[in-house]
Amino acid sequence: MRQIPFLCLANSAREGGHCIAGIDLETSQWLRPVGTTCGSLNTHEVTVAESGIQVRPFDVVLLTVGSTVPEVGQPENAPLVSGTSPFQRLPEFMQPPSPIELGLYLHQESSLFGLQGYLNDRIAHSQLRDHGLAGSLTLLLIDNPEFLSEPRGGWRMKFLYKSKIHSLKVTDWSFRERARKKGRWVICVSLGSVYKEFHYGLVAMAMPIDDVPKNFMFDKGPERLPDLPTPPTVYEALKGWRRLKMLETRRPAYTFFHDMTLRDLSLKRPTTRQDLLGVFGMGPIRVEKFGDEILDVIRNASSDQ
Repeated sequence: MRQIPFLCLANSAREGGHCIAGIDLETSQWLRPVGTTCGSLNTHEVTVAESGIQVRPFDVVLLTVGSTVPEVGQPENAPLVSGTSPFQRLPEFMQPPSPIELGLYLHQESSLFGLQGYLNDRIAHSQLRDHGLAGSLTLLLIDNPEFLSEPRGGWRMKFLYKSKIHSLKVTDWSFRERARKKGRWVICVSLGSVYKEFHYGLVAMAMPIDDVPKNFMFDKGPERLPDLPTPPTVYEALKGWRRLKMLETRRPAYTFFHDMTLRDLSLKRPTTRQDLLGVFGMGPIRVEKFGDEILDVIRNASSDQ
């Protein structure tokens, strides 16, 4: 059983169940809490009743889950634990820094899960089984989506992404409460459950970017870092330094530096405070507070190689 700081980025209703998904802020990994048996979805009423709180997109809460139970095509699944309250208020000492940089979690690949089909909304289960999938949840920024009502009720969202048009079903729990605005939207896309040997893409959260809470930001998202080997000694030394800081202050690792910052530091190996400002995730405040320590760690680790 694990208790983790969890950033909710999707809250949707589908197939009679209640699907919540988001980010484990300790590891920066996507996570989809599911029922206490593999793959099942709790109803909305059960989830709220067990927790006593309603969890909405962009809420940060303390989440209790068991060991992961990945499925083909949904590797982020983790089960809720029977007899516990799945979601609780996050303790003050675990609160993440503000603003939270959502750019870290934006989709970077050239295609969206390899979705295909007439509406570009599905991927064959056999393809997932044979080739695997690194993830089934992602965050997108899109411009001027088109909203289509379905004959049997519900909505679809049609949008352009990486030169392809996708038409995905919207399962956002509160989507109908929002105005269908033009402009830029943030959406959380999930691969849905299997239907006739296909997984379907779903928009599990859709929100105009102007409605996103002000303590979140997108404009410092990382460029895709080059696939260069990370010098292990420097990288591990930086992770060790971060862990010591975490133990000293009783604050989680993510409140200091994201893994991508440590990787960029170990690739660029800055030698001055000015150099540090060119590293992803390093701003003037962090350089002032931690700069000299980081430079010492890099210098000492580099001399050992």
